[in-house]
Amino acid sequence: MSRKLRTAVLGVGYLGQFHAQKHKACVDAHLVGVFDASADRAQKIANDLGVEAFTSLQQLEGKVDAVTIAAVTQAHYELALWCLNRGIHVNVEKPITAELRQAEEVVKIARQKKLKLAVGHIERFNPAIRAMKKMDFKPESMIMRREGPFKTRAADVSVLHDLMIHDVDLLTWLSDSEVTDFQIEKKKVFTQTWDFAEVHVKCASGLTATLTSSRISVVPQRSLQFVKKNETLWSHLGQLEIQHCVATPTGPEPVQTRAWIVDKTDALQEETDSFIQAIIKNEEPAVTGEDGLKALAMIEKWIQ
Repeated sequence: MSRKLRTAVLGVGYLGQFHAQKHKACVDAHLVGVFDASADRAQKIANDLGVEAFTSLQQLEGKVDAVTIAAVTQAHYELALWCLNRGIHVNVEKPITAELRQAEEVVKIARQKKLKLAVGHIERFNPAIRAMKKMDFKPESMIMRREGPFKTRAADVSVLHDLMIHDVDLLTWLSDSEVTDFQIEKKKVFTQTWDFAEVHVKCASGLTATLTSSRISVVPQRSLQFVKKNETLWSHLGQLEIQHCVATPTGPEPVQTRAWIVDKTDALQEETDSFIQAIIKNEEPAVTGEDGLKALAMIEKWIQ
């Protein structure tokens, strides 16, 4: 494919505006326009980027090859289905859809039509997580924390769908193992759905993990820790700091710690570029529709 892919972003609210910027900056994509439920919002972002503001989905037909869907979760299914049925490749923000049956249908249609379906589990592009994965540390357990203050824009779904789903995807990706058992504690605080959740899981490989997600925390925290006998590997995911701690019983200190900062990258740009390259090279996306479906299935099981 020699020409640039014609793209659009559907949903240009707080997060969607950044997706549109990354499409505009992608060297192998030509951002044709943006669509939003608010025509005024679509026009503003379109003006900022010098592209067309679509006022209906029908205006996209025949004009785009691929889209990123960054609308509210409840709209993912309808938008993804509309695009796939018209031969348009789809990158959809996580969670893939609001309901499991919807995700199953979207994945099925993408497969039948041989279209690329990617899901925006952006933490797979976090340079600190990638650095930890490359270290080939074989943990016996993982501790994953994702906490922050309440934000209205994410309140249309539970904290498990909004935050914990990141770590569910990371758990299966990093461990390459399936969850076999779990125990969960969850609380409703500010909304009618779950605002806090902590899950203890066991995997087929013997790995155990604790996942904590909260939108009632005063202090934001995003961290990942690998643990095994006499050794831990920990990362502050927002600040890209990694600490490697090793027990040294014969040394001057009981634990020796080495800390360093990983070089910052533009994870959202890498996610966007990766999606476009998957289409151009006819390869599987870095995070497939099946990956998104698997993560949502786990969350749905835990939330019951």
